[in-house]
Amino acid sequence: ADLASRAVANGFAVDIFACSLDQVGLHEMKVLPDKTGGYMVMSDSFSMTVFKESFRKMFDCDEAGYLQVGFNAKLEARTSSELKISGAI
Repeated sequence: ADLASRAVANGFAVDIFACSLDQVGLHEMKVLPDKTGGYMVMSDSFSMTVFKESFRKMFDCDEAGYLQVGFNAKLEARTSSELKISGAI
């Protein structure tokens, strides 16, 4: 939990892609992707469809060709004193 808190404080998302027929301790590592908003995928091998599709989905692009994931992005809006903003645009 301490490592997950440090990752969140520094703007990291932890992704775990594990492939093994044996136990890899995924349950013990679950707190990292849960707290940081990362991915967690477990499969029997790297050639399984669930692994390939999950990994490929991380790099999906929108219509303009940009990745659909955010990388420690910040949104700042500067307005006049008469305009109030509610939520993110």
